Amino acid sequence: MGIQRKLGKGDILITYPGTVRSGSNGPYPPHQKYSAHFALKFPEGHPMHAVDPMKGYRLFKTRKFEYFRQRFSQLYQTWITKLPLHEFICQGMVIELYGSLLLELGQQDIPAHKRLIATEIEDYIQSHFKEDIKTVNWPS
Repeated sequence: MGIQRKLGKGDILITYPGTVRSGSNGPYPPHQKYSAHFALKFPEGHPMHAVDPMKGYRLFKTRKFEYFRQRFSQLYQTWITKLPLHEFICQGMVIELYGSLLLELGQQDIPAHKRLIATEIEDYIQSHFKEDIKTVNWPS
């Protein structure tokens, strides 16, 4: 049967060409799964080169779940509408998703405490971005 992996919210599974895969829903409420099939090369020295090709996949949890959910949803809607240039637009969207994925994979080696500080700053900016900017008089 092979290796079984349970995926949860925010999990991203990258499979390599030739990997046999299948999926099923568990006993919990239904959930959304998105899939994009494409072939691009990883830049030299990228963490994906350290993955054992015999394993056939790489699994990680994204910190940008909502971004990926929205972009995959938009990719799907664009693809099924079959409007003029939909293939060209979808290729651009897949490249954007792939680039974001590679950036996040490349940042996994950042120490946890630095990631936590960055996440707190990000959360603060997102929750206060509509507020006026206030200046502080710093001592000379």
